[in-house]
Amino acid sequence: MLNHVKRTLATLAAIAALPLGAAQAAGGGETVNVFFHRLDDPYQSQLKADLETAARMHALNLVEHDAGGNPDVQVGQMTRYLDSPEPMVVSAITHECAVQAVAIARTRNRPVIFMRRDAAADVYSTYEGAWFVTFNRQQAGELQAQLLLDTLYASHSEVDDNHDDIISCLMIKGPNGHPDTEARTESFLSFMGRSRYQVKVLGTADCDWDRGKAKEFVEKAIKGGTIKDVELIVCNNDDMALGALDALVAHGLDPADTPIVGIDGLGEALKEVADGRMLGTILQDTRQLARTVTGLLSRLIKEGTDGGVKMAGDDHLIELHYTTVDQEHALGIAKRYQRHRRQ
Repeated sequence: MLNHVKRTLATLAAIAALPLGAAQAAGGGETVNVFFHRLDDPYQSQLKADLETAARMHALNLVEHDAGGNPDVQVGQMTRYLDSPEPMVVSAITHECAVQAVAIARTRNRPVIFMRRDAAADVYSTYEGAWFVTFNRQQAGELQAQLLLDTLYASHSEVDDNHDDIISCLMIKGPNGHPDTEARTESFLSFMGRSRYQVKVLGTADCDWDRGKAKEFVEKAIKGGTIKDVELIVCNNDDMALGALDALVAHGLDPADTPIVGIDGLGEALKEVADGRMLGTILQDTRQLARTVTGLLSRLIKEGTDGGVKMAGDDHLIELHYTTVDQEHALGIAKRYQRHRRQ
């Protein structure tokens, strides 16, 4: 694990070391096709804005495509560029979409970078010009658990209302069977299981990353009376955390009485954390992801896809790391995001 972290840090340092002038010369206004899985998703929308900012630093012209969550649409969008030489950045909806992306990139020996969503090793490792930039999905749930434990150790009564070392919670999850859903949920429960505290799940729902569905689920808990026993609401992403908050506020409940934790670091969630209406979130930094993708892309354009770009470990996988955001740090991070997007 330590060696992998060292390789990751060395890779990021190699990307950051590329002089901006060299990146601009390599890009020279280079057109890049970016295939998003769905831009009505708040995280993807935030990532889009940060990619546009980072692309300007490297003189890259982005042509953006929104598949609306439909794999057939995404494959069709990519296929239209079968004979085009432009590099590709892909948020693959399915494994098959990733397979098709590699096949299309290979036809003109162009770079393809997968970001964040699944593209298994048997896909990106089959082509020298393919890379995968992602986050460690297990880490997100572990950091949620650590945030909770830090809060409990600092002020036991803030979460554990009845001081029984049992945390009664609602678990709001992403789509059933989605790798991020499973990893975030299981790593949270596993990490908590190694502490002195037990977690008692009073209710759970697959809310598909959707704010409205999460709100409906929490409203059912409120109307059914379950909410009076809930000490924590754990959410697999920030949009669902905001939905849980919407439900509490709509029914006149104080969010401080039912702490909420999310994952992503959406701008709105950071504000709610800063205001004390959410306990915290786990930042999946879109700025870092965007800068890593565009920096790597500039190197691939400059040096080619035939193995010229060498990174520590050279496994074509760059794994980024999450950051815990509590009330103390939320406002500063939100302000940095705002400054970044004004560039």
